[in-house]
Amino acid sequence: MATSGAGSHMLREQNLAPSMHWPAPIALETTADLDRPVMIEITYVVPTEQRTTILDLVKELTDARSHSDAYGWSLMQDAADPARMIEIWRETSWMQHLRHHERVSVADRQLQERIKRLLEENTEPVIRHFVAPVQHGQVKS
Repeated sequence: MATSGAGSHMLREQNLAPSMHWPAPIALETTADLDRPVMIEITYVVPTEQRTTILDLVKELTDARSHSDAYGWSLMQDAADPARMIEIWRETSWMQHLRHHERVSVADRQLQERIKRLLEENTEPVIRHFVAPVQHGQVKS
């Protein structure tokens, strides 16, 4: 039995089977690009009354992401628009991120769906992927 501890004192069973619900990621130009580090950014628009709950749920997602070798996680709030929160983490390569897509579990999907239901009405999380630029002088194959 897998359990979740962050933000919850109760143990609960989780379905850790792959959910395969994430959309297929964009294709990079060459196979050499698969080794480039990646940063993922998800923007949420959070109503004030849901902020504490969302923070707890996103923390649970962070725990799940760390099992996929994600690192450098942070959650930031827009100083000009406090309802806008941005979750950021990194993975060592695009290939590693592709593997992460394959390992997202049903339990992760359920957690993501709970978060989506609490967001500002008529909004969805906005997901962006960034890869490290090719360094000057590198030859792309």
